[in-house]
This record gives sequence, C-alpha cells and structure tokens, in this order.
Amino acid sequence: MNLFCHRKERDPTYPAAATAVHIQGGDRIKLLTCEPLDASHMNLYVISDVHLGSVDCDEELFQHNLQVIKEDPLARVILNGDLLQNDLRGSKGDIYKQKYPPSQQKRIMRQYLEPIAKKIFGMIGGNHDELRTQEDATPILDIAEWLGVPYLEGEGLFKISVGARPNGKPYPYIVYCTHGSAGGRTMGAVANALHKLGDIVLADVYCIGHTHKPLAFPDSYYVPDMFNGKVHEKIRYYVNTGSYQKRGMYPITKNMRPVVLMTPKIVLSGTERKVNVIL
Repeated sequence: MNLFCHRKERDPTYPAAATAVHIQGGDRIKLLTCEPLDASHMNLYVISDVHLGSVDCDEELFQHNLQVIKEDPLARVILNGDLLQNDLRGSKGDIYKQKYPPSQQKRIMRQYLEPIAKKIFGMIGGNHDELRTQEDATPILDIAEWLGVPYLEGEGLFKISVGARPNGKPYPYIVYCTHGSAGGRTMGAVANALHKLGDIVLADVYCIGHTHKPLAFPDSYYVPDMFNGKVHEKIRYYVNTGSYQKRGMYPITKNMRPVVLMTPKIVLSGTERKVNVIL
C-alpha cells in the first residue's frame, strides 16, 4: 500500500479544519520604472555617505565626480543616503563642529545636484537623513522636492532599461538600493551584510552604503525553466558604495583604518545582458 497516496475518510466526530486566513505581506516595496537609455551602455553611479557639512568631507572630490557625471551623457545616478552630516541637538555628532549648519547643508547639496538633476533616478535617505527627524523633517525629502526627483524612504527598487535586444526591446536590469545599518569593522562583516540583501528581493545589482568601505563581488544561483525543461544560471552583483568622508577624530579614537574615498561605477550593457562593476 502506498502510504503517501492513501486517503482516509474524515472522522465525522473530528472537528473540521479551520479555514486558512490569507495574510498579505511584503508589499511595501515598489518598483520604480526609470526612463530607458538607448545606448551601448549606461554608467550608473550609486552615491552615498557624502556627509556634506562634516569637517572631514572631501567636498572637492565630490564636486569633481559630479562634474564627471555632468559631462558624461551615459551617466545616471541613484543617491543612497547620508548625503549630509545633519548633526542636530539630539545627534551623537557635535553640532558645533560642522562646516555648515544643517539648513545650509541642504541648500549647498541642492546647488551641487541641480546640474545633474535630470540624471538622478531617485534619492534614498540614510541614518543621518531619516533618523534625525525629531527636530526637523528629513532633509533628503526637501532636496528631492526641490530637484523634482523621486524620494524613496529606506529602500529603492529600480527597473533600468538600456540599449536594444534583437527584438528591439531594451535590456532590463533590476537594481535594489538601501543605505543600510550594519556597522561591521572587518571587510568580511561588511560583505556578509551586503550579501544578505539577496534575501529581500530578486535583483541584478544590490547596493548598500553606511560602512564607507567600497566593495564589489558577484554570486550566482540556478533558475529552473519549467516550460523548456532547462536550468539557467543567474548572476547577481553586490556593491558597497563607498564614501567621501576622510579619516577624522571618530575613526581615529575607534582605531579604525582609513578607507578609499570613491563611488564605484556600475556599467549596464545595452548590447548584451551584462553587468560590470568598476572600483
């Protein structure tokens, strides 16, 4: 007798099973469809942790990189949190040691971003932006409204289309970005926190900031094709987006190593389905 196929009649004295209740969850994240770029490739820059207003911000490097983006017709940008230092009275940082007060930080950042506003896919807040709202509204929302670009609270999921396939349709890429919160000192801890983003949503590229350590690596998994009886390999890319914050007193007193100041360039091909991350 096949026990797995054996079916017993329900005992009428046993109460009927309760009706299952469907609870819908996980629907907060939304897909933002970006304007397609008909070109051989797109240079995507995910910028985070500028900390404008901090005395340790490399403002000159930030302005130089914005100029590179402005002059590159294939460049597009996602802003991924902590653009401002934004130290307020309730913050851990010293409000009296900022280069500019928070209200001025917002205006200066707006002036820096205005020349590339049409290239910005969206702006995501970080802990310096969104976790200090007890005393002020999130400054990133203000800047986004000034520039006329989408503001995404906490995370962003972007559909980015580039080039053209043989059928004339563009190559679509899904990019997931969040500022992050993990504060691991070692590169292994940073990589683990970054890799966990793959448990949230399926994407081609995952980006995280916060730790100020530029890092990039791929992984892969297999996708069964039930219609064609095949198995396809899907490659995903993980990017830690770096910072513009030099080694100041906080990392010195915490015995932290210096980090390379940079924003990685994510190249999305428009002639084949391919991603290349340049550090």
